[in-house]
Amino acid sequence: MGLGKTLSIISLIAHDKVLEKESGPVKSSGKILGRGTLLVLPPSLLHNWEEELLKHLSAEHFAWRCHHGRQRIQETSDVGFHDIVLTTYTTLAKEWQDQEQSQVFSHDWHRVVLDEGRRRM
Repeated sequence: MGLGKTLSIISLIAHDKVLEKESGPVKSSGKILGRGTLLVLPPSLLHNWEEELLKHLSAEHFAWRCHHGRQRIQETSDVGFHDIVLTTYTTLAKEWQDQEQSQVFSHDWHRVVLDEGRRRM
């Protein structure tokens, strides 16, 4: 706690966006990879992450969204629009059971970050 991990991830996301603007979308085996970062975290950290994103990233240049509870993403196309999607371990576990209906599992993510993941193991 307090080691700057959140800010490091935010900086990495911002840096990748700059690189994408300069060189175009990243491709792997001819397929364009997703540009988004999926942040998986405990519900207690959702508000903290949202505050940090608001503080450090311009809403004009970065789109993020919470995918949890009543705020779940309903449309697959909505997932690809966002640079960052925040969700919880519980939400992810529930959607794992029915991946065909899951918006999170419908997307190839550029990056998946597990915050406080060691507590979930």
